[in-house]
Amino acid sequence: MPKVSRIPLSQELRDEILHNLFLSFANLQTEKEIEKLLLNLLTPTEKIMLSKRLSSAVLLERGHTYNEICKILKLSPGTVNAVNRELKKFGEGYKLAVRLIEKNKNKNSKLLQILEKVDEAVGKFSLPTKGSFGSMRRRKNQKMF
Repeated sequence: MPKVSRIPLSQELRDEILHNLFLSFANLQTEKEIEKLLLNLLTPTEKIMLSKRLSSAVLLERGHTYNEICKILKLSPGTVNAVNRELKKFGEGYKLAVRLIEKNKNKNSKLLQILEKVDEAVGKFSLPTKGSFGSMRRRKNQKMF
């Protein structure tokens, strides 16, 4: 797990280095440039961790349950809950990223293919939520096999 030094920075210095990080991303022109910077900045663990969080935001916005997301992405319920809490409270960044991902779907994307299969499988085998009219109607209209 990534760690931050126990020696605190002054608020002014923290604000300045965070501003420089944001400015660095804002001034990049292409997806390839952003990819190069992220590959240099992040450890392999951080890349996976951030990717899983973003993927969980996509799945939450698609209506998947915590259990489904935990199984698919191998995340703890606490992580999924933290992402969901951010989505509901201050999730403008997550929501922007989810909209961009959904807008720029690449039909050849392996992740998209996996998510589509998951959506299909979950729809076939998940039972409707008690009292959920939409879920009952969806269940009734599906062919099981």
